[in-house]
Amino acid sequence: SVAMSHHEKSEAERVLTKALLELTGEFAGDYYPLAGSMSYPTCLGGMTKDEELSLQAKSLLFKSRCADTSGQGVFVGSSGRVSARINDGDGHLRLVVMQNGPEADLKLKYFENVVAAALKQDGYVLK
Repeated sequence: SVAMSHHEKSEAERVLTKALLELTGEFAGDYYPLAGSMSYPTCLGGMTKDEELSLQAKSLLFKSRCADTSGQGVFVGSSGRVSARINDGDGHLRLVVMQNGPEADLKLKYFENVVAAALKQDGYVLK
């Protein structure tokens, strides 16, 4: 796989956070850029140590594979049951549903559709 450039990661973060932060209802939430990130204008330097510890305790945080954490972060739904990892590894977006049982797949598909619709509104396609 080819590593994403700083610009690609920052642009993916911009587009995805805009769509994610427009979500409502059970999918409404907040975005936390990884500590040290300088690419998210409203939170330069990334999340606080307390936010980092809180997300880690809930198994919502991922560890960056590169020294520059810019363009990387995690969106967390207010319920704490859905999250979206931005630029985690090779992909731009990894959706996560913290739920067991048969409803988990349905919830993930629904989350995917909601995110896809928000992206489509802005002229982007979820692949």
